[in-house]
Order: sequence, then C-alpha cells, then structure tokens
Amino acid sequence: MITGEVKNKLDNLWDAMWSNQMTNPLIDIQQITYLIFIKMLDDQQIKKERKINDMIARGVKIKNYDKDLIFKEGSYINDDLNIEVSYADLRWNVFSHFESKKMFSNLRDNVFPFIKTLHGDKVTSFADFMKDAQFAVSSPYILQKMVDAINDPGLGFDKADLMGDCYEYLLSKWATSGDNGQFRTPRHIIDIMVEIAKPTLKDTMIDPAMGSAGFLAETAKYIEDHYQSELSDTEKRAHFDNQMFTGYDTDPDMLRIGCMNMTLHGVNNPTIKYNNSVGEDYEDKELYSLILANPPFSGSLDPSTVAKPLFRLAAEPKRQNFCS
Repeated sequence: MITGEVKNKLDNLWDAMWSNQMTNPLIDIQQITYLIFIKMLDDQQIKKERKINDMIARGVKIKNYDKDLIFKEGSYINDDLNIEVSYADLRWNVFSHFESKKMFSNLRDNVFPFIKTLHGDKVTSFADFMKDAQFAVSSPYILQKMVDAINDPGLGFDKADLMGDCYEYLLSKWATSGDNGQFRTPRHIIDIMVEIAKPTLKDTMIDPAMGSAGFLAETAKYIEDHYQSELSDTEKRAHFDNQMFTGYDTDPDMLRIGCMNMTLHGVNNPTIKYNNSVGEDYEDKELYSLILANPPFSGSLDPSTVAKPLFRLAAEPKRQNFCS
C-alpha cells in the first residue's frame, strides 16, 4: 500500500486530469493504462537490446537480431493510414522527451495506430485488447503531466514492487459504481478473502466477473510474497505466468484494465478474455481449484441468455442463501 509522497503525487496527477476536462474516471484510467503499456514495450526492448549488445561485444554473431524486436531499424510504414515514421519516434524513451505539442501529435497520429496492430504479432495478451484503443488525452499540457508522472522514479512505475500498488491506487480513484454492475470491491475485502483462501502454486484460479482484476492481482501478490523461492523453479513460474489465473468479463474496457493490472503484478500471460459466465454458452466445468469473485449485483441482463441450470439452482429453497 502506498502512502506519503507517492500518494500525493498520484493525487496531483488525478487532480490535474480532472482540471483539464478529463472528468470520466474510466477514460482517465484507460489513458494511463495505454501510456504505461507503451512505456513497458520500450522498457522490455531496452533489456533485450542490452543482452544483444553484450553478446555482440563477446564476439557472438547474431543473425536477424531485430526479428523479434517490436521497434526495428528504419521506418514503420502503414499505407492504409498514410503513416511513415521512424521506429525510434514510436519509443517511449525517445518521444517522452519531445516538446509537448510534438509529443501529443506523435502519440495521436503514430504511436496509437502502431500499438493497435500489435495483437497480430501476439506480443502479449494485453496487446490483443489494444486494437480498439482510442487516444483521448485532452491536451498536450495534460499529456506532459501524465508522461512526467510515469517517468517520475519516485512514483515507482519502473519498479516491479511498486507498479502494481500505484496502479491499484489510481483504480481506487475510480468511482465506486458504474454501469452494468461494475462495482469495485474494496481493497480490504479483497485482502481478507485472499488471506482466508490461502492460495498456493498448485491452484488454478478464476474470477468469472473480474472487473479490474483485483482478486486475481491480489492473489498473484500473495503468491509472490509466500512462494518467492518456489517461483524460481521454471515449471512453477510457467504455471504462475500462463495457467494459474483466469478472468472473464463482458466489458472490453475491463478486459484491458484487468489485463494491465495483472501485467503490473508480474503475471505475463494470464487468461483474460470476454465471456458471459452466466450465459448458455459458458462451458467451463471443474477446471479450477479456487474461485474468488464479487458477483455483479446491478445492471441489466436478458433472462433468455442465462443458463437454465442457474434458474433451477436459484429456485431451490434450501440453496437460496448460497452466496451468504
């Protein structure tokens, strides 16, 4: 949990956004999410480039070294959108130092169209959700504020142990209720439920109505805190990164935000996807050892789409209180 100077800086960022016509909390969180993702892409490539340069310095010959790199040599060309721009200008460590108006137009006209194509390369599960991303920062001034905040070493967006906490705090700024039953479960309730469940690396977990993925992220943090040495095992780490966590939602915005939340909590490739968990087409049965969720209790739902067994379950008097 964050306190003191970090909390004040995040508060100031949020206040600046609201003072500059960014008054929809969901859109504000979306835009911060996109910017963090763009920075993470560049951070990951910088690490890869350091390894490549180290190998070259040791005399290792590497063919097609930029094949797996997101930002390649030369220019990015998209004839459909009439874009031709240097790959360097798409990188956070370059454009974040542009003058604010130039940075604003570069992000809007070049960077966002570029990242929306990444799902085709299967860079991460989050990249797949970026295809519908829209740039909605209100002005060059507020974009500069947001970029400066993400670059601020005191805020922790470059530190694995603080990124998730910073993002969770920004999520807490989001209104406590929204459309279609999107209610954010208070952090202390999530903490208590995870502590009671005591998840282990043998578990496979699902939140069938994940929202911002609070239960999944806190479970990941619990595993990191309690099984740090076990996570050095290759197979166990692979399970943690790929099979352990599943989250479903029916809102694409929640899928993007939840996937970023998991990424910032160190889970590389969780199963995050669109699914109506009470619908007729829901097919998961006996796949998970742990379910942590706060089922939606508001919003609209077409009764004809609900799985019939759920109606029968609700009609049985002896099970009417099964959620209590």
